[in-house]
Amino acid sequence: MRGFAFNAGWCKGSTSLFGRENLGSNPSPAAEMFYYVYILKSSKDKKLYIGFTDNLRRRFSEHNQGKQKPTKPRGPLKLIFYEAYLNKGDALRREKYFN
Repeated sequence: MRGFAFNAGWCKGSTSLFGRENLGSNPSPAAEMFYYVYILKSSKDKKLYIGFTDNLRRRFSEHNQGKQKPTKPRGPLKLIFYEAYLNKGDALRREKYFN
């Protein structure tokens, strides 16, 4: 997927697009849970939509399939930015900041 920005300045280790991975160097059976803040851009009207989820891949698919009421008439949508957080409260505060 091209054109996606990821701000990972806060974390150590590596993550992948849409992933839920252990951030340490030794993978463990229990993966870390991530919470995502994301920005979508409508190809139709060029407006932005800011959201929060614990499953970015599923939510992005739901938006583009018209299953999310706020973006249903605005598709197709492009994911232009996302950030991943280990703490749900941090992600919700960041979403509020963008809105």
